[in-house]
This record gives sequence, structure tokens and C-alpha cells, in this order.
Amino acid sequence: MKKTCTAALLAACLAFAAPASAYKYTKCGAFECEWPQYPIGYLVGENLESLFPGASDVAVDSLTRWNEGVQTFCDIRLNFGGTTTKAVADDDFDNIIFAQTSDWPYGTQVLAVTQCFFNSQGTMLDCDIAVNAQDWQWTDTNPGGHILSLRDTLTHEAGHFWGLDHTPTPAATMNATYSDAYVAADLDEDDIRGASDRYCDGSMPSDDGEEQNDSLKITGNPFEETTLTGLRLYDDDVWKIQVADGRFPKIEVLDNEPARHKHVAVFDLNHNLLGSSPCDGDCVVAPTLVPVATVQAFIRIQTDFARSGISAETYDMRVTQVTEVSQDELTDDDENDSGSEAQDNDEACGCSVMSGEAGGEPAAMMLLVLAAAVLWTVRRRC
Repeated sequence: MKKTCTAALLAACLAFAAPASAYKYTKCGAFECEWPQYPIGYLVGENLESLFPGASDVAVDSLTRWNEGVQTFCDIRLNFGGTTTKAVADDDFDNIIFAQTSDWPYGTQVLAVTQCFFNSQGTMLDCDIAVNAQDWQWTDTNPGGHILSLRDTLTHEAGHFWGLDHTPTPAATMNATYSDAYVAADLDEDDIRGASDRYCDGSMPSDDGEEQNDSLKITGNPFEETTLTGLRLYDDDVWKIQVADGRFPKIEVLDNEPARHKHVAVFDLNHNLLGSSPCDGDCVVAPTLVPVATVQAFIRIQTDFARSGISAETYDMRVTQVTEVSQDELTDDDENDSGSEAQDNDEACGCSVMSGEAGGEPAAMMLLVLAAAVLWTVRRRC
């Protein structure tokens, strides 16, 4: 007997709060879905790579995001096993990520589906991710319009792959919406805690009082210096600030993880990037030297997880409204706790300013389908 479960990914609305620990686990029959052991291997279809050059690297980055030591604290290990000519979802014990270019059976609004076969005890035996290449175009850079982020979508599908269902937390990777407002390829605390509560020994830090996950918060009034202290940085932090007309934010970061690679960016209310700057360890940055022509803006501080493993160390950030800033004020202080200077391998230091821009035959098999969909006609922020 087979059972089908379908979940839709819809357009997102901005929110100013995210419920804590709202994650959910996918049900395989009467049980929560679970792999019998890790690591779990997967293959990338050659047709996906041929349609979207570099797709294998994107897929590896997306699934690796969930691995222990990358952005989750837990014993999840998803291992790339190479490419394959297979391009079909089947209970053959080969876990495949592939592009489907025709005969897409789920409707044009569905971006991708994760199909998992499991036995009567809820043990997953095979999971395949199909990407809708019939109705949508994909990219790893500058998504927009009818061209969507392959990285964001595959990171979401990877959550289904190891056992997470959709969550109501607006900014979470596993939220059932596709939205440009959040970076799905960067796990939210809700996603990380879902992994932690399933697989960890309690080492996951508790929620920070002011930790905003990926949600938005007004952090100060015009002309007012804002100090945010004691935050951890194991997911994106996005802050909504008040900006006086003709001024722009100067951002000071004091990081208790001295070698941590970060990116600090400023966005307008329409989420257009106004400027960004790398930041290693302690830094002072002015990502945009153009006054923000609005009364509000967003600041995002994000860890470069490809270069810095996950860390629960805290950081402090102060935002000052300024009318001008000297280049001498902008620093990228890579000193570690011993006082010696760490090696800085940034292509550009933090003082630069960049313009916006399994095997065996199961006795009983059931099928689980987790779908990622978007309603194009209502794709908007509200």
C-alpha cells in the first residue's frame, strides 16, 4: 500500500515575530519518518547538471548545509556520491536529485518534490528530489521573476529528505512558502532546533532573549545609537532599523569568535541590496556610503558557513546613524583572544565598501511526497 502526502510552498508575507520551536517532523504512516542510520548517500542526475551548469555544486552545498558541524549541531550526514544517468523517482535505494523536463504531474505551481519510500515502521528506504525544469528556470545567482533560486529550493527539499515537515515560522527554511524576503539556503534557528531535538544530546544553545532568528525587529529610533549584545550567530540575523533622512548606518561588530567570516548587508524596505561588506572577527563597516532614502532599512548579518564552521559564540553589534565616515574608521580586526593577528584570507577586507548588488527489499512500501510550490499570481510581499 502506498500513501501520498503533499505540502505546498506559497508566497510569503513579512512578519515581525517567529514562533519558537514551531518545527514539525514528517509522518511516515503512524510514525515520524527516520532513516535507519547515517550517513545517507545521494546522487545528482546528469540531466540537472547539463541543464544548470554547476548544479551539482549547488546540490552538495544545499544538502551539506544540514550536516553536523556546518550549520546543525547534530549527527545528520548527507554525503554526495557522484552523478548518475537516472532521472526518475523510484524505490530503487538510490537517492537521486534530478531535473524533470516534461510530463510534470504536480502542476505548474509546484517547484520541486521530495518523494520518500518507507516501510510499515516509518523507516525511510529511498528519497528522491525532482526539480520542475518544465515550468521554471533556475539559477544560483540573481534569482528573480520567473527564475528561481536552486540553492534555496534544494536546501528546503533537503530538510524533507532527512525528515522535517513544514513549519509556520515565517523565516525558516522549512516554511511552506517561497519568498525573496528570506534566505532559505541559510537555516533559521527553528530549522536548527528541529535537527537538534531529533538528533542531539542537548548541546544546542537555548533561545537567546533577543535572538531574532531571521525575523525582523525595529531596533532603534532616528539619531539613536543601538547596541545589541550577547547574540549568537548560527543563523541569519536581520534587523529593521529606523534611519533618519540623509543618514546611513555605520555598523560595529565585536565577535567572540575571532576568526568567524561574516557578511554585513543593508537593504531597503523592498529588500533591494543597498550595499554589503565582508567582516572577519571584529570589524567596523559602512556597507553603503549613500544615504538611505527611507525612514527604515534592514541590516543583515550572516555567517559565511562555507568558511567558518557553526559556532555558538556570541557577538555584539552597534549601529550608529552618521552623515559621513572616514575610510580610516572602517576596520577589519582579525585579532584572536591571544592578541596575535589571524590570517585574513578575504578577497577584500572588511574595510572595503561594495555597491549593492540503503539496501534490501522492504516487505511493505509506502510513498511520501513533499512538494515545494509557488503561486506566481500572488508572489508578493504583504
